[in-house]
Formats: sequence, structure tokens, C-alpha cells
Amino acid sequence: MQLRSHLLSALAVAAGLVLGVTGCTGSARSPRPAHEVGGKAELYVALGGDDVAGDRRRFTDSWPQLLFRTNLPVSATFVNLAGPREGAEAIRGDQLPTALRLRPNLVSVTLLDDLERGTPPVTVRRDLAEILRRLGQVDGIRVLVGTAPPNTGSEEARLAFNAIVSGTVRAANARLVNLDGARATDPQIRAQQIADAFARAIRRS
Repeated sequence: MQLRSHLLSALAVAAGLVLGVTGCTGSARSPRPAHEVGGKAELYVALGGDDVAGDRRRFTDSWPQLLFRTNLPVSATFVNLAGPREGAEAIRGDQLPTALRLRPNLVSVTLLDDLERGTPPVTVRRDLAEILRRLGQVDGIRVLVGTAPPNTGSEEARLAFNAIVSGTVRAANARLVNLDGARATDPQIRAQQIADAFARAIRRS
């Protein structure tokens, strides 16, 4: 795990530098807001599992990438620390240390893989609370946590899972992003719906 953490750190910094250069030149990008947030360039870090990691071959299918391309300032940098099938426990142990070293001012978190594989609620609550506690120690940070959208597990399990996530987020210095509107079954449309929900939350934060 320590080796993986070092590798993630190196990859994250390299990805940030590459994406930062792309943001400055504006090449291969959709138009985005030109304003700065908080008086400095935005550093956006995405934490999560399959929905965040997307297709590594193209890297444009994940909703954080869509969010970054269309809703963050042109000077923003994006680092995707997500891993396939990683839930709250892996985020806390593997992704969070690198995120803290980067000291971002915007972080998104989704835990859909935990719902899909039936992670015990007590485990999700414990790990998410620790993730939010540690992120909350970063000055000037905004943390957005998404609920599970429809068609993720059974509806009964989804509602119970979202109650756990909502309660944990309310107890922390974070903003809940309701993804009930992300109902599309097409993966690309669904990713855009999730990105749009996070974009609205950013504008309100």
C-alpha cells in the first residue's frame, strides 16, 4: 500500500502538471468560465471508484472530467485519484493521503462501488466520516459528496445508503450533492447528468 501511495502521488503530480498546461493553453477543451475562485487557480481532486475513474483508455467518459472541462476556470487543474472498484475504505487508505499532500481547494467524493457490492453501512459511515474530517483540515477547501443515483443497486438499498451518506455529510463541513436526477441508463448521458448536478452544487457553494 505504501508503494502504491507513492506511485499515486507521482502520477497525480504529473497529471496535474499536464492538465494544468492544457488548461492554460485551452487546447482540446470546451469553453469554460475564465474567472478564478478564491483568488487563486482551482485545484480539483476527484476521489471514488468506477464512476470517477471512467475509461482509462479515453479518460473523457468519467463525470469529473466532464465537470472539469465545462464548469471550472480555464486555469484550473484536475487530478483524478479514483481507482476501479474502490469504495470508502480504499479512498481513506489509498487516495486520501495523496489528496491531502496536493492541498486542493475543491474535492468530489462518490461511493457508488460500496453500494453496489453491499459494504456494511457502519463501515461506510466510519470511513466517510474520517475522509471528511481530514479533508476539512485543509484551509479553503470545498468538499462535495454525491449520493447514489437511481439504478445503482436496489431502490431500498439505495435509499438506506443515501440516508447514511447524507447524515455523515451533514455532520461534517461538506456539501451533499443529490444525484436523484441522474436517471439515464446510457453511461455517457448519466455521466453528464452527474457532472451537471455537481456543477450546480459548485455554483451554490
